[in-house]
Amino acid sequence: MLWEDQGKIDAWFAGGDEALPEPFRFPCAPAFGLTQDGELVEFDAAADFADMYAAGCMVGVICGAGPENTMGYTVGKRSDFVAYDIPGFLARMNELEAGWGGGSTIGGAPRLEGGKRSALPVETVKREFRSIASM
Repeated sequence: MLWEDQGKIDAWFAGGDEALPEPFRFPCAPAFGLTQDGELVEFDAAADFADMYAAGCMVGVICGAGPENTMGYTVGKRSDFVAYDIPGFLARMNELEAGWGGGSTIGGAPRLEGGKRSALPVETVKREFRSIASM
């Protein structure tokens, strides 16, 4: 496989018609964030928080599918100067499901045995995420 790929790269550099293979990309995962004025912005996929910040979000949640119908959630904000209360969000999520944790600028869903994550649906996390912003 290595030699096959090297041949494709060599052909491409030589001006041949061979196209380079597409790079591997993780599956698209939903994400959502809040702008400074509290507007919810939803993404079909966000590669990382920098993408969300570039789109004007000050704080956001990136979702990622886990095993056995679980979902990983990572919440983050631009800096400690952003008014969003991540510890408050994590505390609220712990009332719904034990194991959420993190710090003042980043946190997330539980990490359970076998790689399982949160059993909460995206809509529940989104609702709680927005409710903290309105406090």
